[in-house]
Amino acid sequence: MILTGPEIADRIENASITFEPFDPTRLNPNSVNYHLAPELRVHTASRVDALDPPPTRDVRIPDTGLVLQPRRVHLGTTVETIGSTTTVPSLIGRSSIGRLRLFVRISADLGNLGAAHRWTLEIVAVQPVRVYPYMRIGQVSFWTIDGDPARPHDGYFGRLDDTRPPRPAHFASAVQPVRVYAGMVLAHVTFRRSQGKVTLYHGKYQGSQGPQPSRSWQDFEHTPALSGAAR
Repeated sequence: MILTGPEIADRIENASITFEPFDPTRLNPNSVNYHLAPELRVHTASRVDALDPPPTRDVRIPDTGLVLQPRRVHLGTTVETIGSTTTVPSLIGRSSIGRLRLFVRISADLGNLGAAHRWTLEIVAVQPVRVYPYMRIGQVSFWTIDGDPARPHDGYFGRLDDTRPPRPAHFASAVQPVRVYAGMVLAHVTFRRSQGKVTLYHGKYQGSQGPQPSRSWQDFEHTPALSGAAR
């Protein structure tokens, strides 16, 4: 079941969910917003192979922003350390960001039980778009589990005892050419339902009629780190 915003806050308070740093004003009815860290990593090869570590270079987003170009995967990270031993996080983008024609999570939105770290974001722009360090870029929801966990997460990208910024993905996005192999693991499936006290959505798109352009600029008015950023 998906946790409501108040339930997420309660579990952060009692430490069964890790979300650090936490700002209660970033809570949504059934999620909490996360922010984009200044560090990006981009693939430098025009084509990658799923069997080989992809070559990358580091890019830092300046305070004046960075224009992301289409058809290139930018690996970003969350500012926040996020995870839980009792619920499963699911990280996605925000509608305001999607309306800017920016994908934040290409496919890997589901976290693992027991993993807590700064999460890698697979960022792709459909058209050129300027992003800023520490901007609100996505949201994470938390799902309760049914059944006993088989074992804690011990994969590539983070455990509760390993909270370093995540490494680049072993597989690049098919936004750029990539070689794949028969039988390789591509995805997983989950089954979900809701739980907890409900607080209804009263955001900037409440009562919309027809397609709405992004109003992400309104987020900057309430983000101290961005209040003086150049546009």
